[in-house]
Amino acid sequence: MAIFVAGISILARTESSSYSRKSEMLNLIFIFSTIVSTVIIIFDKITITQLGFLGLFIISVFFPYVLFKNNAEKSVQKKITYQLLAIMILDGVIISAFSELSYAVVSILLYIPAFFMIKKLYVT
Repeated sequence: MAIFVAGISILARTESSSYSRKSEMLNLIFIFSTIVSTVIIIFDKITITQLGFLGLFIISVFFPYVLFKNNAEKSVQKKITYQLLAIMILDGVIISAFSELSYAVVSILLYIPAFFMIKKLYVT
């Protein structure tokens, strides 16, 4: 979790200043590190459900990079917002490895109200 949040923080540093390709690349490196770390953590107890949750996390993290290709300040804010929301899915992946599946599902379902709340609130 700390690796992922550090990656978001690196990208957030350039949110209001000029666009930095270096910070975006560092963010992607931290995202890949998070995915690898998560696979290592859940490797012993891996199930098809956890792989599905991990796939959902990967999609939710890389979706903003596909959707917002331009380098404007607003696209950086959107990337940060969607990555902050992806924390709930990452929590669900980790919870599913160490607890009951229902707790992981509840954690992931929190994404839905949070998604609608970001329309009204400034998240980054």
